[in-house]
This record gives sequence, structure tokens and C-alpha cells, in this order.
Amino acid sequence: MKMSMKPSAATADLLKKLGDLLSVGELNYAAGIGADIVAEEARRLAPGGPTGNLRRGIVSRIDNVKVLFGSGGKAGHAYVGINYNIAPHAHLVEFGTAGARTPTKKKYLKMVIDGQVIFRRVAGPMPAKPFLRPAIDAKSPEAAAAVAADLAARIALKVGS
Repeated sequence: MKMSMKPSAATADLLKKLGDLLSVGELNYAAGIGADIVAEEARRLAPGGPTGNLRRGIVSRIDNVKVLFGSGGKAGHAYVGINYNIAPHAHLVEFGTAGARTPTKKKYLKMVIDGQVIFRRVAGPMPAKPFLRPAIDAKSPEAAAAVAADLAARIALKVGS
């Protein structure tokens, strides 16, 4: 799942001018602030399991800068996502499972429920427990405001206002 904010034409024009004023690192740092806000909310909303891997698997990263809005326009790029090496089951929790699950390699499915290990030949459907999409919906305005505030402070320092 990816969160992106599309700027208006006026904002795109301003971002072109910012490319000359702010460095790529400064733009990325500001984008990272917004991504961290959304990631923290996703960790808060994620169901707690016995291992805590789902919450630990929610990450925010700063990506390489992307050139946007024509020539010379730079923008910071950060994302919130799942590290599937830590939480390979995250999509099953976020979206749920539709039908019965059966083991693919062994005779039984091994599950841990309330700290007790249970073996089953078939497991029923699991309802969705969304955590990432609600975090994006809830914290996007706050993330955008935090990014704007950081950029405004950096611009004020450079311009001398």
C-alpha cells in the first residue's frame, strides 16, 4: 500500500522553485517525517500477536529522490510499508482470508492461539483487521502538515525571514 499526495498546479510550481533552495536530503528528510507519523499510527492500530512481528514489520523509509513536475523539480519521497521478511502474514491480517486454509507441505496447520499451540487440518476464513489503510486515512492530514512545517522552517532559515 502506498500513500502519495498529489500537489496542485500552484504547489507543483512552488516545488520547482524549492529544488533550487533546498537540497535533496532536506526534501527527503521532510518526507520521512510524514512517513514516520503514518507508520507510528499503523503500529498502534496493528493487532498485537504473540511475537509482535506484525508491528515490528511496519517500516517507514526514505527513498531516493524522484524528479517530478518537469525538468529540475525535486521532491522528497518516503513510504510506509511492510517488511515481509519480518511479517510475511501482514496482507492476510490487513485484508483477511476468504476461504478455508489447508496445509501445503505438511498434514497439519500449526497455529498459536492465546499462547497455546494448536494443530488443525483445515482453518476457516479469517476476517480482515485493517491497520495500514486506516492509519493512512487518519494521519495523512497530520503528516502533510508536519512536512509543510518542516519545509517552511527550512525555507525561513535559508531566506532569512
